[in-house]
Amino acid sequence: IGIQHPDHTGPATIRYRDIGDYLTREQKLDILTTATLDDDTAWEPITPNDHGDWLNRRDNTYQAFTPIGTKDAEPAIFTVYSNGLKTNRDAWCYNFRHALVEHNMRAMIDTYNESLECPLPDDPTRISWNRSLLKDHDRGIARTFQPTGIRPALYRPFTKQTAYFDRTLNDMVYRMPSIFPTANTPNVGFLVISPHPQAKFSVLATDLLPDCATYVITSQFFPRWTYEPAARRAQIDELFSLDEGEVVDGWRRVDNITDHALAQYRAAFGHQVTKDDIFSCVYAVLHSPTYRAQYEADLRKMLPRIPLASSVDEFHAFTDAGRRLLDLHIGYETVEPYPLQESIQAPVDLSDADLYRVVKKMRYPKHGSHTDRSTLIYNDHITLHGIPDQAHDYQLGSRSALDWIIDRYWIRTDKPSGIVNDPNNPTNPRHILDLIKRVTTVSVETMRIIRALPSVRESNSAIRRDRMQP
Repeated sequence: IGIQHPDHTGPATIRYRDIGDYLTREQKLDILTTATLDDDTAWEPITPNDHGDWLNRRDNTYQAFTPIGTKDAEPAIFTVYSNGLKTNRDAWCYNFRHALVEHNMRAMIDTYNESLECPLPDDPTRISWNRSLLKDHDRGIARTFQPTGIRPALYRPFTKQTAYFDRTLNDMVYRMPSIFPTANTPNVGFLVISPHPQAKFSVLATDLLPDCATYVITSQFFPRWTYEPAARRAQIDELFSLDEGEVVDGWRRVDNITDHALAQYRAAFGHQVTKDDIFSCVYAVLHSPTYRAQYEADLRKMLPRIPLASSVDEFHAFTDAGRRLLDLHIGYETVEPYPLQESIQAPVDLSDADLYRVVKKMRYPKHGSHTDRSTLIYNDHITLHGIPDQAHDYQLGSRSALDWIIDRYWIRTDKPSGIVNDPNNPTNPRHILDLIKRVTTVSVETMRIIRALPSVRESNSAIRRDRMQP
């Protein structure tokens, strides 16, 4: 709440007083009247720093670190980064069922093409219009379903769905076509939540095409590699007599870690350092509790900058931890399920499909005002027990990893289109239950790894960076 002294004129001094959180406007005003504006001892004069920050000020040492990525000429760790896929018609372009994505998009494209010969249909059960599709309609441009557009994608944390990836029917694809050019071109990368004053910093690795709002708030994807058409590169190679890189489905893989970063890390930690080491190390640093706490204000206002480890041993510790975190997060569907206890109360003749089917949103039981987060009511027949406290400590944006599963894995019906999105797997009825157990393992192991990370010592790191410029 900002208030101005009623009798003051001319230049002013701005003063600040922290009166706590979770108060109503009336309660805040009551505390400020109690102090009155004349009590200077209760107020701290404040002025903005060089960045224009009044409160939650950025740390000046942070500016000495290497940016993870940048749009200007400053040397960075990654050459390319990008928003994820933005469809603006998620109900149509995403679904847990591969066949439904294809059916829905084929039907919508047929409706669109029919509309070129007759009045525009205004039926949300048949088509989802947006500005670009309306422009195409005005120009009389027909559209064709692209089978290669059907891709596995990461819609929300640990929530794999099928997407329709096609520049002509997605709102924005950003630089994703050079990162995942075909369904068979492998890549990995991690999603960093976009700077936002209210957003808690998060990072998550995946080998899937990412949605732009994986954390609901937008995010930036930093891939390990990018791809370019092999034919174009072959001409450049011939011109400069360069060696050819690996080619997959007509696309040549390009390393996305900069040579500047490699030279910097080798100068600091030895010539055996590889770009894979740097990728793993950066991923671990972004999970560091001391890094996140020290630079919380910076991470809310700008993309991460990465300090160097203060010793070779610490670099190896970060690199090793980063590899284990990458394996956990990318391979979450194959980790060993956590041994949660299953309490089952169901008729003996109930089929597995009905026993394990999730229709309504899963929930934690409440006992009065207390929520028991060690227990999860899976459905009307099954309750899971023994969820450890540390599983809830692994947070991604606004929720824990487990809470993302709870939020997404139930049958939803999109009201405008009537499209149903059902996460239950008819060929593997236990899929959702086992996913909960696997994500519990991922959560517990993630917390164990990051709590063992070395502290990020910003002063040593900043000094090392200044001394080790290549």
